[in-house]
Amino acid sequence: EGGMERDARQLGTVVGLMVADSWRDGEPARGLELVANELVANVDEKTETTRVRWVLLDAEVGAESTPSVPLKDLGSVLQGRGVSLQRTSEDGKECLYTYVPVIIGDAPVGAIELTEAFDELHLHKRAILIRTFVLSAALIGIGALVVLFVGFVFIGKPLRRLGNKLKRIGEGDL
Repeated sequence: EGGMERDARQLGTVVGLMVADSWRDGEPARGLELVANELVANVDEKTETTRVRWVLLDAEVGAESTPSVPLKDLGSVLQGRGVSLQRTSEDGKECLYTYVPVIIGDAPVGAIELTEAFDELHLHKRAILIRTFVLSAALIGIGALVVLFVGFVFIGKPLRRLGNKLKRIGEGDL
């Protein structure tokens, strides 16, 4: 989960810098939201497991550019710091929502929202647990076979020989 958060913050930071630079470097007349939406849409097309969106921190509830997480939980973004939160999405999936502010001038004007479902992470964890169980069972089985072999060869055989000798001695063969 920490790796997912780190990767999302890095991607969000890069995209946020691209938005701010593109807008500053000659496209202010087109409007920040248009520039941001185009850049973010291009990035979103290229990412397979992460959804990338441009959100406005002052958007009306229900608008397309409203963050998926309530604004009351995004206080640090309003202060210019990124945040990652685990929440359940509208379709019932556990997701990591990461918000990276885009700062132009002294204040954040919007944020890059990155959403990544934990489905893949949970599948990966499950596969690791299954492999660990199978490997542990195999090692325990091999260990048990080695113990049985050593027991029969180094303890069983000599005890049988001793038993046979004691039996012969008991029958009078000295």
